[in-house]
Amino acid sequence: MPDLFRYRKIIETINEEQSFSKAAGKLYMPQPSLSVMVKKLEDEIGMPLFDRTTKPIRLTDAGREYLKTAHEIDLAERDFKDYIDSINQLQKGYIRIGTNQLLSDLVMPEFLSSFMKQYPGIRIELINADSSALERMLLEGQLDLVIDNRPLDKKIFDQRELFSENIVLAVPDIYAPGYKEGRMSAEEVLSPGYADKPPIDLHQLRDVPFILLTKGNETRQLTDVLCRHAGFSPNVLLEVDRLTTVYRYTSIGAGISFISDTLLRYTSECPEHVGYYRSKSKYSSRPVYISVKQSRYYSRAMELIHRELNKWFE
Repeated sequence: MPDLFRYRKIIETINEEQSFSKAAGKLYMPQPSLSVMVKKLEDEIGMPLFDRTTKPIRLTDAGREYLKTAHEIDLAERDFKDYIDSINQLQKGYIRIGTNQLLSDLVMPEFLSSFMKQYPGIRIELINADSSALERMLLEGQLDLVIDNRPLDKKIFDQRELFSENIVLAVPDIYAPGYKEGRMSAEEVLSPGYADKPPIDLHQLRDVPFILLTKGNETRQLTDVLCRHAGFSPNVLLEVDRLTTVYRYTSIGAGISFISDTLLRYTSECPEHVGYYRSKSKYSSRPVYISVKQSRYYSRAMELIHRELNKWFE
């Protein structure tokens, strides 16, 4: 049987672009040639891979199964390459790491810069996405490991705590004139005495405008829980998709917000007119995990980056 997956990159690109012409442009090839290749492949398979009656075009059931199998082949090939690389004393290596937006923007650049200087033979690809997408890509083998807050199924994933972070309430002083006792600076949030600070009564801030992450975000789900346990629904002024953007709006006095102490640790600007308050809820502290798929071959490169991540966050 001919190699049915010789055109897998073409099929994947058409699916991403949802258009033969756009895919041809992205692949730098004439559209007629691309169409001929796809038709030839479909003839060999015996059924169409795309439903051409819809706009935009979509994969058929056979097309979805084709790409699923292609991803599994890619995973097997990468596993074999990782195995060979580990035998060759790590002269080369390739790791795909998935993280959330905050870690990707603020935390990973410094770590990866240090790691790659130490191990120049290892190529790193960093991908950021929301927690649901990261879990799916890890399950499908599109990522080698994920660094994120979401707890995953222990029957499928090997998950180890990397570090713990606290969720604090960031409040411009104009919104909390009466809360002096529990107010902390950014430095105090990151100090050993953080847990000794008196918590704020969130319910008393129920009418103050909140700047929150969009629904579906892992941190947004947590902040909704904190408000619900305090007995109110937040007065949402604005929803945005990045925690750094949430903090920026709070910094200019637009409203109050929930942020992580990870953001405070790695950001360069912490305005003095913004105070930080501890919540008394047990849900205001959470772990950040390293997660890998249990059936995944654990290459020497992955062992190294796992070890260096643990050392970095100690």
